[in-house]
Amino acid sequence: MYLASRWVAPDPSNSNYQALKLYRNYDGQHHAFATTSVSDTNNGDPNLFSSYAALDSTGKTLTIMVLSKDPGNAVQAQFAINGFTPQQLMTHTLSSTNPTKIVASSTTGWSSTMSFAPYTATLLVLTGTPKLPAAEWEPNPDTTMVAAGGKVVLHPRITSGSGTVTLGTPQSDSGITLTVTQPTLVSGKSGSIAATAGATPGFYHFTVPSTDSAGVAQQQGGWIVVGNPAASLTKAGDNQKGPAGSKLSLSATLHPGLSGGAAAGGTIFFSPTAGSLSSRMVTTDSFGKAVVVLTLPSTPGAIHVTAEGQFALGHPLATFTETAQ
Repeated sequence: MYLASRWVAPDPSNSNYQALKLYRNYDGQHHAFATTSVSDTNNGDPNLFSSYAALDSTGKTLTIMVLSKDPGNAVQAQFAINGFTPQQLMTHTLSSTNPTKIVASSTTGWSSTMSFAPYTATLLVLTGTPKLPAAEWEPNPDTTMVAAGGKVVLHPRITSGSGTVTLGTPQSDSGITLTVTQPTLVSGKSGSIAATAGATPGFYHFTVPSTDSAGVAQQQGGWIVVGNPAASLTKAGDNQKGPAGSKLSLSATLHPGLSGGAAAGGTIFFSPTAGSLSSRMVTTDSFGKAVVVLTLPSTPGAIHVTAEGQFALGHPLATFTETAQ
């Protein structure tokens, strides 16, 4: 932050002043680099070539700052722009051959291929029309945890708009694998992405491309936190039968294994499909056991009770099936 804070006014004859002006007043009419950052990538050498893009509040002006840091060679760059149709272009350039003045070009038609001279900072000002997405979506969730060797399912969903979104092939860091199992998203209907963790705990990033029914390409991403191998649960009291309204005792015992947790003091969450429980959240005793009492419903039928361990322990699960007669 201290590099972004000046204690004195910059000297207009210094190229540092011109560099600031390129962002904040590039044409002398107080027009500036736009306000909303948008995704910008290039395949140039990151040590010698950088680019940054932003869209203004109207969606009709796109600014791209291009830094060509090669001291002796020009760079030929090709642009691929999604979600915006450029029509006209002006460039504003600060160069090593003219370091005290921003040189503006005339207005020209847009060309996707451009050449940038060595040691230059060039602001591209593109005017055009936005291509608005038919729908916005999210991975749902964009960050989650799974035990080493385990699986978790993301349920991507539409967050705004009425269009359809089709998911593409995910990309991820080595250590997790993502597979789209339901690629089509519509309002009120989620998709499905299965994430499988490898054996090594850590933080792993993923991205998922998409195209909506308006032809707009989007990309969403997130993180999968891979923990230690999961703990396990054993159950006692499964497959019991009793008169409707009677009580049954159930217990789940936590076995931490290599999860890094302890048997005692863990938390088990119980949830029934019918009837009621003496407690929903139970702390394990010194042996790792959590006990609940199920009151069967007044209507005969099968009742399923799910016991869930903590996500930090790999989210172990056990399911009981009881019968009210």
